[in-house]
Amino acid sequence: MCVLSPDRQDLCSLQGTTNMTEACGKTEIKRIADTNNLWMLMAIAQLLFGVGSVPIQPFGISYVDDFAGRGNSPLYIAILFAVSVFGPAFGFLLGSVMLRIYVDVDRTGSVTNAELAPTDPRWVGAWWIGLLISSASLALTSAPYFFFPRSMPLEDESGTAAAIPNEDSKKPAFSMLDFLKMFPKLFVRLLLSPLFLLLVLSQCCFSSVIAGLATFLNKYLERQYSTTTAYSNLLIGAVNLPSVAVGILVGGVIMKRTGLSLKTIPRFSVAMLTISVLLIIPLFFMGCPTQRVAKVNYTPHGFLSTCYSNCSCPVNAFNPVCGSDNIEYLSPCHAGCKEYTKEPKNKFRVLKYTDCVCIAYSQGSGGATARPGPCPNQCPHFLLPVMFLISLAGLIASLTHNPIYMMVLRTVPHEDKSFAIGVQFLLMRVL
Repeated sequence: MCVLSPDRQDLCSLQGTTNMTEACGKTEIKRIADTNNLWMLMAIAQLLFGVGSVPIQPFGISYVDDFAGRGNSPLYIAILFAVSVFGPAFGFLLGSVMLRIYVDVDRTGSVTNAELAPTDPRWVGAWWIGLLISSASLALTSAPYFFFPRSMPLEDESGTAAAIPNEDSKKPAFSMLDFLKMFPKLFVRLLLSPLFLLLVLSQCCFSSVIAGLATFLNKYLERQYSTTTAYSNLLIGAVNLPSVAVGILVGGVIMKRTGLSLKTIPRFSVAMLTISVLLIIPLFFMGCPTQRVAKVNYTPHGFLSTCYSNCSCPVNAFNPVCGSDNIEYLSPCHAGCKEYTKEPKNKFRVLKYTDCVCIAYSQGSGGATARPGPCPNQCPHFLLPVMFLISLAGLIASLTHNPIYMMVLRTVPHEDKSFAIGVQFLLMRVL
């Protein structure tokens, strides 16, 4: 993608020069090379994240279940999961603030920063500041783990701490070689358990929905309801994710208070998930048709398809504009615009593009203009109701998270608990 510079070379130029195309070509080559390096860096970061999360997720959950009282462990595990959801919520809120700052903070007041606004599709926020803040917070909160004892006291049924078991009563620890020898047998035994597989598959389906929302909900809100990236992050971090955390916590309280049996948990889960699905159905009718984008999902015939052929437009140019014909174009050049006017209060920011050949042909009249940014739709009033329905459905569906998780812990042998949770997380990540 070639993001065009603020020197107004993104207009239609009939001289047929190739300087802009060559410049964008060099920029594209450099971007691809940088992207390859970033993929390697992200792969290493994800590997380290996977190794570092093992003590918290598989081992930490098994640890809490072993040392907490049987009646209290559902609540403690629910608190653990709820807090882990509040982390991404804080990240979205932090991102909402950071995305209002230009990515190059040292270029504040420059021509590029003066021309672009946070609502501009070409705007890139200071995402890296949030990463620095969260990384520093992670390092600080990790320090107390070094001061935990080697063994925690067992909690009796009254909720008080009992004595730490003697070292002599402990079973001899297995070496890594012993574990590797037992690994195939343990793995096959888990895979041959129909109940375990069904529980893991149900959680995989639930996680796939969460992953889809976490990945695409931002962009969906932007395109479908004409909101900004910062505001969509704010809504997700302040409304959507906290509702999921509350649902997980309430599910833990239900498990503690009612002590749902292994037969009752599936019925409870089916009932809650059915209600959640019913709440999602209205979302199919709360949207607008996809905006027409020339040469992307709208390819007219005749002159409009070739009207900018002599404009020397870069193939990967990206500076979307909305024409007076209510069609979105990838750049002013692709709309055939030759002139522009600036905002009265900002000499660097374009108010509108004029003399647009393609738009004039499309609307069949003169006075063809285009304004910066994508075309709005008629659905912004649906934004808050949609977020309410998604959050309510997420809250009700999250009520089943803790009961199903406790069912996994109760249906595998005690000595296989940590290994079963590890296999569960592996299958959830892969599937």
